[in-house]
Amino acid sequence: MLTNKLLTMRAEIRLLTFFVLFVPKFFLSQNSKVEVMESEITKLLGDLETNLTGIDYNVAFAKIRGKAWSNCSCYMNQGLPYMELSYLTSGGGDKYRFNLLFVNVSTIKTIKNTQWSSSGSSCNDVQFSLTDNIGEHFIITGNYYSSAYRTDKIFLHTTSESNSVNVVSLIKEVITKCKLRTEQLQIEKQKEENAKIELKAKCEQDYLASKLEIENSYNDGIIKTKNGNFSGAVEALELSLSICRKTLAKTIEGDKPLAKHTSEINDIKDNIMKQLNIAKFRNEISILNIKISETPSNASNYIARASYRISLLGKGLSDTKSIDSTLAINDLDKSIFLNPKSDSAYYYRGFFKGVLYNNYKGALQDFDNAIKINTNNKDYYAWRADLRKKIGDTKGAESDGIRYYKIEEKEKK
Repeated sequence: MLTNKLLTMRAEIRLLTFFVLFVPKFFLSQNSKVEVMESEITKLLGDLETNLTGIDYNVAFAKIRGKAWSNCSCYMNQGLPYMELSYLTSGGGDKYRFNLLFVNVSTIKTIKNTQWSSSGSSCNDVQFSLTDNIGEHFIITGNYYSSAYRTDKIFLHTTSESNSVNVVSLIKEVITKCKLRTEQLQIEKQKEENAKIELKAKCEQDYLASKLEIENSYNDGIIKTKNGNFSGAVEALELSLSICRKTLAKTIEGDKPLAKHTSEINDIKDNIMKQLNIAKFRNEISILNIKISETPSNASNYIARASYRISLLGKGLSDTKSIDSTLAINDLDKSIFLNPKSDSAYYYRGFFKGVLYNNYKGALQDFDNAIKINTNNKDYYAWRADLRKKIGDTKGAESDGIRYYKIEEKEKK
């Protein structure tokens, strides 16, 4: 029998199913594309460095004045392409580094330059400016170039016209590849976000489906309990509990997309366990009803049936307290009538009277009788000690406590 709540859950499941089917699917990994791009960029930077190696000067801040550099390295750092120019001597040195992505591509050009030729003949410059970032100095030692200014004007000296053309081409290609890499990373990020959305939607769909199964089995168990089909109720509620526990386990899996449902599913589990215990106790009572009808003179069956009723009462699971209380006492009285030497019958009756109904005097008499029959059960002394404390018999409680520990030590040997 479906409740309005279950029908609503089914509608939610259909809606989530529609959503999942139409969320973009990005199952193919894009990591290899980024890796290929990074490998290509690294190679381009290596080629750029090669084209700027082996000449006297690589850069100046102006064609006439500035400072010259004799070494160049190009590399990737945290996904960004850098050019680092250095001049090192025994008296000191300096490094100047800038991000190639800040090169103003529209300003890149090749020019002839006779001013900065080490051999006296003309050389070829690659000239460009930087935008938003004018590089950074790293003073090595002494005060060499310590007063040098930062600039957005860069002149790279090359050995030939073809060499300068190669440098321009390589710089532009590095910039293009890096931008493509950034775009690809954005695609991957979007793919990951989409995957998270899809996973969350799928998990929600599974959760609602599991919750529906849990409630169906639970309702089946409740109906069977009311109809007196306790064994069927136990089966249905155990199924409900099994699904519930599996669902609860999923709330802590992976990135925990179902973590928000942990409290709800725990409450559902607790309620199922409560109803399952009721069904189990009632089922055991119904089994013992048959046994007692077949062998009415078996005292132990009356004790067992009483113990299940006491469990229902003690755990607050009985919805017919008065009836269960009367029937439990009747069973224990019957058991004692059939077997006056049954210490467990006296013990259960004492527990019933003292713990559940505060009849301390009656409970104490039953515990006294249980101990007279069986002097070696430590639990009897423990419960009698508790009763004696409640009625103010401190010495008697201490004596029972000592007896309890002596039996416990003996059992350990």
